[in-house]
This record gives sequence, structure tokens and C-alpha cells, in this order.
Amino acid sequence: MTMGIYCIQIEKENYWCSYVGTSVNVIRRWKKHKTDLRSNYHVNMYLQNSWNKYGESSFEFHLLETVDDYEKLYELEKEYADAFGYPDKKLCFNISWPGKQPFLNFKHTDEAKAKISKKHRGKVLSSETKKRISETKKGTICSEETRKKLQKINAGENNNRAKITEYEARYILTIKTTAKNDRNKDFSLEEIGKYFNLSPKYVSRIMCKQTWKNNEPLSNEEYNKFKTKMRKELDEMKTKEK
Repeated sequence: MTMGIYCIQIEKENYWCSYVGTSVNVIRRWKKHKTDLRSNYHVNMYLQNSWNKYGESSFEFHLLETVDDYEKLYELEKEYADAFGYPDKKLCFNISWPGKQPFLNFKHTDEAKAKISKKHRGKVLSSETKKRISETKKGTICSEETRKKLQKINAGENNNRAKITEYEARYILTIKTTAKNDRNKDFSLEEIGKYFNLSPKYVSRIMCKQTWKNNEPLSNEEYNKFKTKMRKELDEMKTKEK
């Protein structure tokens, strides 16, 4: 693992334009840059626009200096960025002020997390973007520990393809549980699908734990509270349809 200062450069006419960065693992950081740029998702619009215009083959990645002391990373970043022409966007791609640590120990609020999740939920990647992502991951072998971490991170509503929340999935599972125990059969698959905007087949998969596998049913109190709300809204839907 190499900690240090790096740059991403492209030669334009008779001058170089550079992006200066720091990382405790430069190689891993380079891979992240390439993945984001190839997917057209890079947060730095100046760098992304140039990448799209001139192509990947026009860019060079260089390790400028290795560093043993973490505290020196950002001081050196500023020195190199200044040397490469920051803040002139013609010469230096950097957007944020080099030498600062804007995201160190930064945490989003729950409200911000919800907005970010909503913004990305249901996003569909183009076939070209999927192909680029596939190319960047080709040949990558994950350890068993990494696979478990990824499964945990992408589980449930954290997955940007999730159609409902974890609580809603638990509620649907609870409907199956109550029906199985013959306490009641409150809703049909069609009613559940209509209420949550899901296909009956997907509802059935939740009930059989083919998806949302780690969920557990809600308590009787939680279930009955949601059941009353759902029945009322379904009846209102029927009334409007008449």
C-alpha cells in the first residue's frame, strides 16, 4: 500500500492540465478515479468533461511523491497544486481548495442520506455505462471477507434497486405469517401489489424470503397499526375507481 501525492495529467496543445490528489492507498484511488470517469460519474466536472472529450488514452497517472507521515499529505498536496497552476482551471482541474480535508470525519445527516437515496433510487444505467463498469472490474477477485461486506452494504433498502423500504418488506412478510397461522387473511397478493406498486410475483418472493431474506415479521402491535392504515387507503382507492 502506497501513501502519497499523485496527479492525473493531460497534454493540451503546448501545456499540461493536471489534477492533484492525495491518498493513503494511491493505486486503489487511481482505480476509483478510472471507474468513475469511465462511468461518467466523476464528481469533478472539469476532469470528467476533458476525459469525455479527449479519451482515456490521452491521460497519464503519475505518483509524485510517497509519504510516510499522514499529517504531511495535505501540506504537500497544496504545494504541488500551486506548482501545477491552481486555481487556474486551464492548468489545474482541482475544484476544492488543495491542502484542506473537507470530508475528513464528515457525516451526512439522516435527512441528507434519505434525499441522496431517493435521488439515486431507480436510476437506470445505459448499456454503454454497464459495459465500462464491467471492463473496470474484469479480473478483480474479491476475498470472502470483502464479499460479505459488500453483501451487507447492498442488503435491503441500501440497494439502489430496492422497490420498497425494509419496514414495508417486513410488513408484507407479516401478512404471510398471519395467513399461514390462520389468524386472518387480511389482504390478497393483488391488493398488496396494488398498494405497494409491486407485481404479485414480487410480493410472493418477499413472503417466501426469496428476496429480503434476512427480514423478520413485525410485532402484532406494529402489524395491526399498519393494517388499519392500509385497509383504509385501499378502500379509498376502490371508491375513487368507481
